[in-house]
Amino acid sequence: MVASALGQPGLLFASGRVQPSRFISRYNWPATAQQPVRSVCTAATTLRHQSARLQRMPLRTATSQRRRTELLRCRAGKGGSNTGALQKSGDDGDSRSPAQKDAKESSAGGLTFFLSVAALIVFGVANRVLYKLALVPMGDYVFFLAQFQTFGYCVVYFTALFVRYKTGAVSKKQLEAAPMKLFAGVGVIEALSQVLGFIGASKLPGVILPLLSQSVMFWNLTFSKFVLKKQLQWQQLLGAAAVVVGVCIAAFPADGGPGLLAGVPMLYIGIFLASMGFPALDNVVKEKIFKDVKEEINEDLDIFVVNSFASGFQALSVLLLLPGIASLRGISPGQLPAYLVEGFGVFMGQGASAGNGAPLLPILYVAANLAFNISALLVLRTSGALANSLAIAALTPLTIYAFTFPLPYLGDAPSLGPQFALGSAILIAGLLTYNSTSLIPQIKAKFGNKTE
Repeated sequence: MVASALGQPGLLFASGRVQPSRFISRYNWPATAQQPVRSVCTAATTLRHQSARLQRMPLRTATSQRRRTELLRCRAGKGGSNTGALQKSGDDGDSRSPAQKDAKESSAGGLTFFLSVAALIVFGVANRVLYKLALVPMGDYVFFLAQFQTFGYCVVYFTALFVRYKTGAVSKKQLEAAPMKLFAGVGVIEALSQVLGFIGASKLPGVILPLLSQSVMFWNLTFSKFVLKKQLQWQQLLGAAAVVVGVCIAAFPADGGPGLLAGVPMLYIGIFLASMGFPALDNVVKEKIFKDVKEEINEDLDIFVVNSFASGFQALSVLLLLPGIASLRGISPGQLPAYLVEGFGVFMGQGASAGNGAPLLPILYVAANLAFNISALLVLRTSGALANSLAIAALTPLTIYAFTFPLPYLGDAPSLGPQFALGSAILIAGLLTYNSTSLIPQIKAKFGNKTE
């Protein structure tokens, strides 16, 4: 096309069959016209060389969409088997109607939604089941599992933060405005929640852990009322009551046998319930961090800034909690070096933990936990908070059901009566009711425009 725009001389020169000197002498061009002819020759020759180079260039070297389109057009212009490449590429050659394009995009979006929610549920159940399994080989050395998990957080979150900073998603102002004192408080809170949760869960049946975890809802209500001074909605109170009823029904003894809470030591139930209060307090502090930074720099703080610095202080706090953890086991400060050596051997599957799944189970748990957190963020970003809340609500009955299978190292699986399905349904209904104040506006925003 460019060669034809240069006129007949351009077509001749672009073909490479006529040299400019012969063309000038043949037609006796005057001296005043020779320079324009030579300029046309130079442009046509350059075009010919570029065309030849494009013909030889492999598709994988075409880094941009525009360059790839140019390459395919050049090949298509020569005919032959490469003519269909432009049509297959979909670049400026898509003959589909708008309705067909919309249908394909809708189908792709539906598949993405299904896969992301399915991944969230699978990783969520695996995370909660492996949480209990990983504690079996660790015994009295849960410190090593907690520290290994926090270091995994640091690696993943700081890597993501570095990438987002380089791509411009995180600004320098956000890093400078990050309140380190509050992040240190978040680190201490998350470390206490993690360690106490490990200590309590290590002595409790896995099947009741998802039920006891719902106590975080009551901690949220307590802190919202007395710390944040928020007015509680009737939906929240009704939802919390429904959750209590659902948990009681689901844990009711099956066929006259012992219930799920039968023979469970109350001390460790109390420790686990206390560990659920720290995530609620953690949410209060993080809410203050987001609010303060927004007021200071008029910019929303990126979630990876919060997660990265919080995980860093959490790792440091877990390390500082080691003497207290050891004292709970009756270990004096002078015995700490021996405790650390023994704990590392247990984590590596040596000594008393040999044959109990270490270090495979702890590593699988940390991997599943990271995968669950990442998939939750992906669902939140691609499908919204509504899909994320529904998937999280479905995890509790699915996790309880997963613990009824004969899992290794956990002993006999408990039996669930027919009331389990009823209790689970009430539990999910309570969770949805509790979150309805935020879910209903999202449903209206998502589906309201489609009905207008």
